[in-house]
Amino acid sequence: MPFREALAGCRGANAHWQVTVWQKNAYTFDWLADCVDMTAANASKIDPEYGLGRNCTLFEKTRQWSYRAIRQGYPDYPQWLDATIQRVEAYNRKLPVPLSLAECASIGKSVAKWTYQRFTEKYWLDWVAKTHTPEIQAARGRKGGKISKRKPMADSAETLQPWLELGISRRWYYQKKKKGLL
Repeated sequence: MPFREALAGCRGANAHWQVTVWQKNAYTFDWLADCVDMTAANASKIDPEYGLGRNCTLFEKTRQWSYRAIRQGYPDYPQWLDATIQRVEAYNRKLPVPLSLAECASIGKSVAKWTYQRFTEKYWLDWVAKTHTPEIQAARGRKGGKISKRKPMADSAETLQPWLELGISRRWYYQKKKKGLL
């Protein structure tokens, strides 16, 4: 099957793409792996922003910030809009290649408008009233107690508390243990 026809079934394929076939044989994964740095896949730290565009990154960070920030006094819209745009610009300055100020303003306006219309004080109080009744909270407490509590084990470090005998904090004990110093 020609490459153009194969692309026709792909999501995001465009009929106007100019496809150039450089060789008749299809590439195998082994062949492609020879051209790719596979050590990056084994990196210990995975960047959560990898693959997201700058717009998406700024929007997500600002959106998450705005849900809490608007509850810190429920400001007037012009004040809220300014604060949101300033937050987007602050996040933007941390990017390797920042967006323009006009794009930051557009993202900020979008987030500010949505949160201002939906995250009112009345909305918040209604949400808390619906989701934090005494019955619901009691059920959450029972569920959490069942999940988090384990039976004490006579020989566990939590039961023996060796850090008390050593005269050090629990945290310092586990740090030294992790490094093999205990």
